[in-house]
Amino acid sequence: MPVLLPLEQGVNFRDLGGYRTKDGQQIKANKVIRAASLGNLSPKDIDFLAEYGLRHDVDFRSSEEQENAPDKVPTGATYHFVPVRSEERRVGKE
Repeated sequence: MPVLLPLEQGVNFRDLGGYRTKDGQQIKANKVIRAASLGNLSPKDIDFLAEYGLRHDVDFRSSEEQENAPDKVPTGATYHFVPVRSEERRVGKE
């Protein structure tokens, strides 16, 4: 099941490989990672994630959380800000 990634300062980084989807499929390892935030990563953590193959950082946090601790995005990854709270989504479209 999920594997905790060995990061120095990253909080709750887990590879979700092994989880089952609603239709019974299984998520492949090294495809989906979940984490609390990429704002406190050390340079070694950033290098680890780049080597791990991180390609997309999808940030579901609020604008305030994003501003207080911006994600440190590894080289080669694309940042996507997609707040989950509906009032945040409306603000982004005005």
